[in-house]
Amino acid sequence: DIEQTLDLWTGIITSKYKLGGVPVTVTTASDPNSDTIGVGIVSELVAQGKLRGRLALPRGNDQNVKKTPPLDWSKPESHSSKAELPDLILREVGESRYFAALSTSLVPESNQVPHTWWLRASPAQQTLEFTIEFCASREFRGQRSRFDTVTEKSATHWQRFWQSGAAVDFSGSKNPLAEKFEQRVILSRYLTAVQCVADFPPQE
Repeated sequence: DIEQTLDLWTGIITSKYKLGGVPVTVTTASDPNSDTIGVGIVSELVAQGKLRGRLALPRGNDQNVKKTPPLDWSKPESHSSKAELPDLILREVGESRYFAALSTSLVPESNQVPHTWWLRASPAQQTLEFTIEFCASREFRGQRSRFDTVTEKSATHWQRFWQSGAAVDFSGSKNPLAEKFEQRVILSRYLTAVQCVADFPPQE
């Protein structure tokens, strides 16, 4: 059974499922002020060493697909991913060059699969938490963000967002579709906030 929930109030995604009958909970959040994501995995399988995090970097998206294009895993030789430090990866894709800074040390893929690393929890710990920050300069040497810091920043940002501006209340409507329409209005506000950002937001 797979259950995934987006909490609009905090901007945090919680995913729950089972592996071999053992529950697994994955929490994902992003820092609204930087290109940083945080991931937390909780399961007894983590403590047993049977569940790890896997970081795999694709070439990009399939440009032949307009809506929700799949990741492009073809031609691994056409781009490069180099661990310059145990927690810092240099990425080069075409003319693009950037770094991925992690809050934990990377473990290379045992069979040397390109662009792939493992992330492990401390021994006997059933929680694996890490963050990844994407940055343009190698001079990035700031303190790595903690997972709980990223979730706190996400919650603060979205609570401030929902408490500002205006909203439409359809609670007094007798139309049977009023509640669904109100939900769509709220979701539309969220989608507009996450999509219409950066220098070149998507056209739709």
